[in-house]
Amino acid sequence: MSKVTRRNLILCLCAALMLPAALGSAGNGAAEPLATYLKLIEDWKRGDIEAILEVMHDDIVWHFSAGGAAPVRGKAQAREWMENYGGQIQSSNWRVVHHAVVGDRLFIEGMEDYVTNEGMHVLLPYAGVYEFKDGKIIAWRDYFSRILSNNLRAGKPIPDYVRELAGG
Repeated sequence: MSKVTRRNLILCLCAALMLPAALGSAGNGAAEPLATYLKLIEDWKRGDIEAILEVMHDDIVWHFSAGGAAPVRGKAQAREWMENYGGQIQSSNWRVVHHAVVGDRLFIEGMEDYVTNEGMHVLLPYAGVYEFKDGKIIAWRDYFSRILSNNLRAGKPIPDYVRELAGG
């Protein structure tokens, strides 16, 4: 076993101090993307599209169904998409399950949990990647099962494995 020297102790302390910055979690840097996202969720639950648009960069590219549909580009298209989608939802319990911040990116494991205007309960696990520029979301990519989403919106029961992912 090596002896603890003053040099080794200083090197370890320096490494420990630099680690949060290397992981993107120094000071407010890590808290800010998550806080912005959590506020966005609360704004969505209240139906406050204006507040959501405030945290989006003017040049946002939003892949609301990454790989399944073309993205919306810019705030005007984002507004139109949110008005359409939000108009189909009666209530929302959208939530974050886990997250990580690396540099200017926020990674989310979350649960879309809402009731449609037709009374269908949708419980949809998703993963999202959010890139920030100047404190605003400039790129947004959501990944989820379109098949599960369509089935639940059509009134099929929520599978037990989805309830398990949702925590019960």
